[in-house]
Amino acid sequence: MRNWIYSKAQNDDLILCSKLSLARNLEGILFTDKLEVEDAKKNVDKLSNVIFSKLDDEELKIIKFWDNHIDYIKSYEAKLLVTKELVKRKDRAALIINKEETISIMINEVDHLNIQCTTEGMNLKEVYEVANKIDDLIEEYITYSFHEDFGYLTSTPSKVGTGMKASVILHLPALSMSEEITNISKGLSQVGMTINPVYSDGNIYEVSNRISLGITEDEIINNLEGVVENIIQEEIKFRDIVINKCKDELEDKIFRSYGILKNAKLMSYKELVELLSYLRLGVETYVLDLNKDILNKLLVYTSDEAIQNKLGKSLTNKEKKAERAVLIKELLK
Repeated sequence: MRNWIYSKAQNDDLILCSKLSLARNLEGILFTDKLEVEDAKKNVDKLSNVIFSKLDDEELKIIKFWDNHIDYIKSYEAKLLVTKELVKRKDRAALIINKEETISIMINEVDHLNIQCTTEGMNLKEVYEVANKIDDLIEEYITYSFHEDFGYLTSTPSKVGTGMKASVILHLPALSMSEEITNISKGLSQVGMTINPVYSDGNIYEVSNRISLGITEDEIINNLEGVVENIIQEEIKFRDIVINKCKDELEDKIFRSYGILKNAKLMSYKELVELLSYLRLGVETYVLDLNKDILNKLLVYTSDEAIQNKLGKSLTNKEKKAERAVLIKELLK
């Protein structure tokens, strides 16, 4: 698996990454939020010992959230390696990641264990294969909470069954501009899927399954692949409409965005993400000649938390904007 941030995908590929997680709970133990903090930490020790012993071919490290600053923890959120739910549980949560940062095993999220694999492009079958192998290795030593009729038991009803959440992250500026996203969201809800923004702005969306019960893992993956392909075709159709109607205006916006990013002295993360969407659109339509990995690095390494974590200190809003502008220039040079 390749880390999506350093993607070598084709310029016109709208997909940033595929992500898949398996939620599991230990038999006979209360769900994460019902546990006392010290008992939850015992979960971390128990599970991490098994994971490190069974995945000895991977170079792993563990991050115990209660021992680390929130900026360091949140820097992994921008990389799509942890969920907001894990970050919320800083007093008891832990993360195990491999050197390539394609495997991220979350302990004491909503569920005791969340085995996640992420890679570039449309590769759901690959990430499932790796996550499933890790799951099987852990299950040799750990007994999961499982019901013969319902499958894996989880803290949220939507994950009961396979416990699997499969996601594809993709860039949909034309659908977003046309507000067609609302119609797509309604359509997806009728087939047990959802679409949600990944970052607050920037037209990057996560399409994922909402139902895990009464359906197999392969069916979830195949259904999601089909839905994503349809969404991509809709995005291309709406892009063609925009390009045919206002090609000059669109290209002007793309180059203006590039100029602002290259020359600004102060830049908020919100503005960066908005402008970055135009750069990404420029690359995807071959108007701009930039590597995709530069765009991904700009997205991930310039968040407030990533900047403060890199410098090892808290900054004022103005200082963060100034440091971000410097970092943008370095990445775009």
